[in-house]
Amino acid sequence: PPTHMTQHHLNLCCSFGIPTIIVFTKIDNCPEHAMKSSKEELVKLLRAPDVGRKPFVIKKEADITTCMDKLHTLAPMMDVSCVTGEGLNLLRKLLFSLPKRRRHELKANR
Repeated sequence: PPTHMTQHHLNLCCSFGIPTIIVFTKIDNCPEHAMKSSKEELVKLLRAPDVGRKPFVIKKEADITTCMDKLHTLAPMMDVSCVTGEGLNLLRKLLFSLPKRRRHELKANR
């Protein structure tokens, strides 16, 4: 289940305007009932007034395109297994689709 540190990290991300992406790892080794209860508790945390994000489950590439313009209100959620490789391609595509936050090429010429 999510810990108090999870709540703290969610609050920090929302306070600083950092896009929030929820990744459930080790799904190949987690009992179904534990995964279900963890997701339910995390959805409650996301919908809390101090966080105010709407959970959005990503299961296919089209879902990534749908949520990219709405990261200030949505919190994409996805399942990943490093053992079976399930969800890794989607996670990679999601991360590379994120907008750049800094212009590093301008800093290099200082």
